[in-house]
Amino acid sequence: MGPVQHLVAGDGQLFACSTDRSIRQFDLEKRSVIRSFVGHQDWIFAADYHAGTKRLATAGLDGQVRIWQTETKDEKQPSLLEFIAAPGYTTETSGSGN
Repeated sequence: MGPVQHLVAGDGQLFACSTDRSIRQFDLEKRSVIRSFVGHQDWIFAADYHAGTKRLATAGLDGQVRIWQTETKDEKQPSLLEFIAAPGYTTETSGSGN
């Protein structure tokens, strides 16, 4: 795990967003890692957790916002929703030179 950029706590859990482009979910009572979430292409700098839906929203320097289901049993489950939130940002490159 890289340096932590952002922490979010709620519902007996802690979410640590780091510069290695991952989020770790911890059980505060057991003091153990529950799972890791990966998918961002750059540092994750913001997060918020909603206890009612058990979902985590994250934002990265890659311009992406992702919504994650935090109670899944599937360790490889991708985010539920992802979108580019930075105006003018694109993940594609153009060979036109413009």
